[in-house]
Amino acid sequence: MRERGVTATFLGPDALDSSELIKIAQGASKGVYYTTVAGPVDEYPAAKAFADAFKAKFGKSPESYALYSYDAANVLVKAIEDAKAAAGGKPLTRADVAKAVRGVSIQGITGPIAFDGKGDRKQSEYFILLLNEAKYPGAVQKKITSGAP
Repeated sequence: MRERGVTATFLGPDALDSSELIKIAQGASKGVYYTTVAGPVDEYPAAKAFADAFKAKFGKSPESYALYSYDAANVLVKAIEDAKAAAGGKPLTRADVAKAVRGVSIQGITGPIAFDGKGDRKQSEYFILLLNEAKYPGAVQKKITSGAP
């Protein structure tokens, strides 16, 4: 857009929540707003140990959904443990684990995790970020905590 002379404010979805945007758009990324459910690592104090271990192993800081992937794996582990306990020694099925996921309630690195009857997280945070410079991640402009729509 900038190469074509468009100077309007640009707002995009969480598909922009990646350092790849900076690699592709370079200086033209300055001033871009994007929305995401995956806030920057520093928005989650409980994620510091994870972020430090991630950087030590991979040589770079975790991006957007890495924290959520970590929490999702922990939800799945808890659901398998709960389903196994409920099965009373019978072999587990995929349906057993899927049902158990709905009942998981844990403290994740992204905050408390529990699910409603539809399987949506009961409480989530939504972020609007701004790239003040061609550097990832953007700066949080607004954070909204809400249940699923």
